[in-house]
Amino acid sequence: MNVQAGMGHNEPPFDANPIGDRLSEQYAELVERKDQLTEALDRVPEDLDTDDAVGKAGDFVRQLQACTKKAETFRVSEKEPYLSGGKAVDAWFNAIKTELAQAKKTVQTRLDKALKKKADEEKKRQQEEAERIRKAEEAARARAQTVDEFEESFQREAEADTHEKAAKAKPAEHARTRGEMGSVSTLQTRWVGEVTDYDKLDLETLRPFISRDALDKAVNAFVKAGNKNLTGAKIEEKSTARVS
Repeated sequence: MNVQAGMGHNEPPFDANPIGDRLSEQYAELVERKDQLTEALDRVPEDLDTDDAVGKAGDFVRQLQACTKKAETFRVSEKEPYLSGGKAVDAWFNAIKTELAQAKKTVQTRLDKALKKKADEEKKRQQEEAERIRKAEEAARARAQTVDEFEESFQREAEADTHEKAAKAKPAEHARTRGEMGSVSTLQTRWVGEVTDYDKLDLETLRPFISRDALDKAVNAFVKAGNKNLTGAKIEEKSTARVS
């Protein structure tokens, strides 16, 4: 009985790693050397209490470095085609994105200007309407003779309050505009800071907002510049073995 294979029967298993498999085969000697060296680690004494032991440990480190250097050389060689291809892909799509970003920036500038103008005009209109109603209300109240006329006067005052509240609304409320394709254009207002004089910047006030990582980098830059004393930091000389 003939059974036809289903769609996708030629696809590799879910956990397949063709690149890893090829590298393992092509660089089998490198893998073997790595295994030899890492297994030899068990033969390195915990305490190197003789010059001979230190010398052998140094030679072992040198062998590890040589194997690592070889692995790095192979890595760079293997990855280069992928990097070149990736760079070509990035360049192609980034060219499109750059043109789109420039177009967006141009339109965004015009939108900002138009929406700001619309918001300012609406705010002004609401203020002027509130003022007009209040003046009319004051004049009407001065002429009022009946209870109904007084009530109408108070109603106009409430209407003026409504316009004043509208005038104080956020710019986004004054400038919201909808496009035929569903877009909603409005103003996004936020406070931003810009350093105008780095020498006069109040670092003490900014301290709670500076990350520890940034502070660590600043301390090490301070030490690298040759400084040895800094309140709040421990500056000491550390030695590490260097094998060449």
